[in-house]
Amino acid sequence: KDAAALYARLADKEQDRRARAILRSKEREARTLEHQNQLQEIQSRSQGMLNRGNIKGGIEVLERGLANVRDAGASSTGAETKLMDDIHSLRTRLRQRRQRRILVLVVLIAAVAIVTLFIIAPNGLGALGTPVPAVPEAPQMTPTAPAPAAPAPAVSAPAAPAAAEGGR
Repeated sequence: KDAAALYARLADKEQDRRARAILRSKEREARTLEHQNQLQEIQSRSQGMLNRGNIKGGIEVLERGLANVRDAGASSTGAETKLMDDIHSLRTRLRQRRQRRILVLVVLIAAVAIVTLFIIAPNGLGALGTPVPAVPEAPQMTPTAPAPAAPAPAVSAPAAPAAAEGGR
């Protein structure tokens, strides 16, 4: 109660009001600068984690920083928005990285399967379903008389048209 009374008495004086306004302004400025430095420190630690390839660690640093910024007060909405955007972009990056890994894994499995199939069945997949026919042995050739030559075909000449008409 005494402090409130003293504050009210000092507020009555014009010079004290100006001094308090200046002090409040400087305090706000110092708080804003502190928040900016804190935000830069959080972002640099997160960037350090990202440079080492630790995306999850970078997200954790940003989330802890976001909790600290939220605890700091309502004057840090810009910092909060910036941190939330950074977290969202890193989560998207992590999701894309996971999808790329899965895609590469699927492609590798498919390539191994294709190579395995061609090693097992070099003639393709059709050879897997049908059994390979047994090749009959070639007959043994024995020295015998040569086979007779085939007769030459007989060629007949076409009949003359005048002879066919009766000699006219």
